[in-house]
Parts: sequence; C-alpha cells; structure tokens
Amino acid sequence: MKDSSSYISKAACLLTIAVGSLVLVGWFFNIPDFTTLFFGAVTIKFNLAICILLSGISLYLLDSASISNPKKKLAFLCAGLVLIIGLLTLS
Repeated sequence: MKDSSSYISKAACLLTIAVGSLVLVGWFFNIPDFTTLFFGAVTIKFNLAICILLSGISLYLLDSASISNPKKKLAFLCAGLVLIIGLLTLS
C-alpha cells in the first residue's frame, strides 16, 4: 500500500502538467484567459509554460520506488531541456 505522501506528490505533478498544458493551449488558440493563472494578472510566457510542463513530466517520471532506465533518461532529458530553456531565456 502506498502512503499518502506518494498520492500527494503524484497529484502535485499532475497539477503542474495540467497548468503547463492549459497555458500552452491558451497560447496556441489565442485564449488570453488561459495564459494567466489569475484573471487580469501578468501572462505566463510561452517558454515558461513549456518549462512548467517539462518539469511536471520529469517529476512524475521520477516519483516512484523503482525507476526504469528509459524513464530515468526521459526524466533527465526533460530536466535538461528546462535548464537549457532557462539559460537561453537569461542570455
């Protein structure tokens, strides 16, 4: 039986993936209300939405007792892409 912290962390990962996906849908279909967390607030930029989505995927893949090698590689690839996008944004 899994403990409750595992369910909470999975739910947090899925929420992160959902937020990133919702913002990306807002950018793709030009829906301004989807590009902000709170209506009327500053918009979440496209590259940040991609990073939110990738970090959620990475954390979801790494959140298990036994991680297979392909899952681990995909999780580190997602995390590396977040790093690269962040560095490119800063430069």
